[in-house]
Amino acid sequence: MLHEILLSLSGYPGSLFIESTAGTYKLVKDIPFIHPSESRILERLCQIISHHQTILNFIHLNGFNTQKNVEKPRQKQGTYMKAFCRGLDLVLDPYRQLILEIQSEMLKNPHLPISYLQKSLEEYHLLFPALVRLIEDIKKKNLHGCNILDALHEHKASGMPCVRAAVKIVMKTCHSVLFKQLSGWLLYGLLVDPHEEFFIRKKVGDEENCLLDAFFVQPSLLPVYIPTSLAEKMCFVGESIRLLESKENKSLSKVNALEKVFVFPNKEGYVRVLFELQECEEFDFRRFEGVICGIRSCVAELLWKLVVEEVDLVCHLQILKDFFLLGRGELFQAFIEQSGTSLHHQPSPTLEHNINTAFHSALHTLLQDDDTLLDKFKLTIIKSQQTESESETETETGWTNLSLTYNVPWPLHIIFTKPILEKYNIMFRFLMSIKRVQLDLQHCWTLQMLWKSHQKREQTFPLAWKLRNLMAFVVNNLQYYLQVDVLESQHSLLIEKIQSTHDFEAIKCAHEQFVVCLLAQSFVSIKPISRCIVDMMDLCLAFCQQFLVAASLPPRLSDSYPMHTAAFSAKVVEMQKQFQLQASLLFQILSSAQTYQATPFVAQLLMRLDFNQFFSSGQLGL
Repeated sequence: MLHEILLSLSGYPGSLFIESTAGTYKLVKDIPFIHPSESRILERLCQIISHHQTILNFIHLNGFNTQKNVEKPRQKQGTYMKAFCRGLDLVLDPYRQLILEIQSEMLKNPHLPISYLQKSLEEYHLLFPALVRLIEDIKKKNLHGCNILDALHEHKASGMPCVRAAVKIVMKTCHSVLFKQLSGWLLYGLLVDPHEEFFIRKKVGDEENCLLDAFFVQPSLLPVYIPTSLAEKMCFVGESIRLLESKENKSLSKVNALEKVFVFPNKEGYVRVLFELQECEEFDFRRFEGVICGIRSCVAELLWKLVVEEVDLVCHLQILKDFFLLGRGELFQAFIEQSGTSLHHQPSPTLEHNINTAFHSALHTLLQDDDTLLDKFKLTIIKSQQTESESETETETGWTNLSLTYNVPWPLHIIFTKPILEKYNIMFRFLMSIKRVQLDLQHCWTLQMLWKSHQKREQTFPLAWKLRNLMAFVVNNLQYYLQVDVLESQHSLLIEKIQSTHDFEAIKCAHEQFVVCLLAQSFVSIKPISRCIVDMMDLCLAFCQQFLVAASLPPRLSDSYPMHTAAFSAKVVEMQKQFQLQASLLFQILSSAQTYQATPFVAQLLMRLDFNQFFSSGQLGL
């Protein structure tokens, strides 16, 4: 009978224990040669047999299922599940060894009582139920991949030493899979994840172009004991290595030197350290974090050398400043003059070709020594993204849909991403609108100077001269604020940051902050202020158009002259009221923003607009 009990404890139940409908085992009733006290002991042993059989079934179904006729597993399969089952099997090894030792003792002493079995297996009355609860937790939640590590981490917090020790063994086998995946990703940029178990995933639809941000951290698969910030560093390291090893890298100059540098210092040492962490009995987070940060620092410096020294990031930032941020004002002044009125109307099929002809002509005229820029930039007419309500109130023109495209050289696409270039284009359209207004007002001033020789006509439009001066004052001070206080200041800070660090992520973050600051300090992202500025610019353009109409008035002695001058004067009076209202509204909004937000750039713009207390002293004419 004792041998049959041992066989049942080993996973081979005989006639003494039968399987119930619930999948558990129970003692056969009414056995005449078993004392009631022994029956109670055997019933307790039945619990061990049932739990052991549950564990074995789970292992065979999910871990070592190689036979075709075996029932298909209900759990999601993968390397972590197989490692989990392998860990469970390792936990059962001492139990199997104990069964052999008990059998050996029974062979030596055939008169051993059943209570000896109870005493020898007492520990497994605690361990096996805990393992079954762990298995049921995984089955109930249908855990997969790194989520299994979370379940193990949760069940490791037990007050029973035997349970903690067993869970640590299982965690170690699962961590071996994690560290193998991390080694391939962190040191070689390889994502070996056929079952989608790893917490780093590739974005769907991205081609193999070695873009940074082509991979992302999947929060639902990230183990709870690994912070998201550390996971982001691991994601950055793998992406950077893929970039550094990409084919485009071979086309750069100094290839041999760069390839030598890429084998970052002590790479073999990091391989060894990761293997040591894998072999640790318990996960050493502090050491693990130190290794990840060390690898990240090496890779970030290599990427910095590639972007800043090899590709000359500072030079390309200056190019973007010259074009997107109108640093070369004379270039866009020439473009505006050569494009004429083609952009004042709704876009036509030939508009894009015409404006690029004018743009390239201006480029060739002003930048004769640098023809390479001709292939880097192109003007396009984008499709309007206005809503129906907006389209009813705003007329769509070439200017509102104008966009500048930049042929970003490799590998600067990791900094000048599509979202970043879209923000540059927002600034480009905003600055171009102000530049146009400034040039039109200057043209009106030129006409005003020519009219000085016609005293009678000059006396006819004194209100127009006053309004033009008022508009020019506001526009010129706004332009000075944008170009000097915002663009030049922020660009200088960005260059200083690039030159003061050797960390790629730091310069990428600094550039993103630079673009955000441009949008914020130019008030493009603040709708009430930007709407007010746009309305003022529209009024200025309308005034300039009326001014040009007045320049073509019929001779003073003609019959229609009084009618034309009266109509023009009435329009000027109306536009003056509207402009004064918008300017006053802008001043009030900026003053309230300064009071409640305490932002220094608001105070700077107020200082420019209120030069010599132009607004606050009432010189605006209100």
